[in-house]
Amino acid sequence: MNEHFFDEAGGEWTYVGEHHDYLKSGQGTIFFGSSPLIAYQGNFHNNKKEGEGREYSPTPSPPKCCTREVIGDFNAIGNNWVKYEGSFKNGLKDGAGTLTFTNANTFVGTWIAGKV
Repeated sequence: MNEHFFDEAGGEWTYVGEHHDYLKSGQGTIFFGSSPLIAYQGNFHNNKKEGEGREYSPTPSPPKCCTREVIGDFNAIGNNWVKYEGSFKNGLKDGAGTLTFTNANTFVGTWIAGKV
């Protein structure tokens, strides 16, 4: 089942995957708008990312280097990343994961509630 929806900022997304009681649950993929570009692919539970998955940056910036201090606060790195592969809990990065930066460097670490 395909589902078209909008986020809080008015951005458009498309979901293709399993549902339970009209909530995203099980395997699924979220696409940016109606494009073929994947925003997230993995598991969902009660409409939130849960378990293993891959999340992609909507607009990666040109390559830049990031410091450990910046990595610690995932929101501070802006769009200087391309992909996160790892665990999610309650919609946030949580557990072991690998973050790939726009300069192709990677950071392997453990996230707790979206932060390293």
